[in-house]
Amino acid sequence: MSLPGHTDLPRHEAQGLVRISRVSGRMNLHGSPIVPQHFMILEITEAQSYHGLGDTRYHPGQIIAEIAMSEMQFAELITTPNSGVGTPCTLRYAREGATVKQYEEPPPQESEASRTRDEFRRRVEERMATMKSVKRRIDKLMEEGSLAKKRREEIGGEIDMLLKLFTDSAPFFMERFEENAEKVVATAKAEITAHAELEAKRVGIAALKQGIEVPMLEAPKD
Repeated sequence: MSLPGHTDLPRHEAQGLVRISRVSGRMNLHGSPIVPQHFMILEITEAQSYHGLGDTRYHPGQIIAEIAMSEMQFAELITTPNSGVGTPCTLRYAREGATVKQYEEPPPQESEASRTRDEFRRRVEERMATMKSVKRRIDKLMEEGSLAKKRREEIGGEIDMLLKLFTDSAPFFMERFEENAEKVVATAKAEITAHAELEAKRVGIAALKQGIEVPMLEAPKD
């Protein structure tokens, strides 16, 4: 592609363009327990440069990669460099040789609260199954009339151990469930805050471009 009145500059495989867009719509996002109504798109493409009289212009070429992020994930990405292993994102497109692979939308993200609840249910079912097995052994020994004192003590010890495991782990899992439920609420609040901040900045920039006077904030009175 050529631009009228411009000269094509030499191409190089390392030339690229990156663009960030904010879009409206609902999409399941990796690492986000809620489905946002707005999210961010980061797109990287190849680039061609053109030079005219006093300016240089760029035109996007073939797509290299495209990812989606919630507004909170995007804010975390740009405000916490050199931190951790990275910020979760959702792959949408990626170049594979001469073709572009389109990724399917991931399934709904299960919250940590749901995972904790399911894990708690599984642990309870395992312990109940084991206790029922011990109960059957006791019933069989009772029927045979061979339940000696030593044997009764051994079986009683097993039952006490199982009950202790059950009663000790239940409060822990309930506590973890409550903590992760609170995390889901905190994440939702953070998403709303990130959305509000980005919207406020967008409206402010638009107002400045249009020459609208932005009211000054008054200093707090003593």
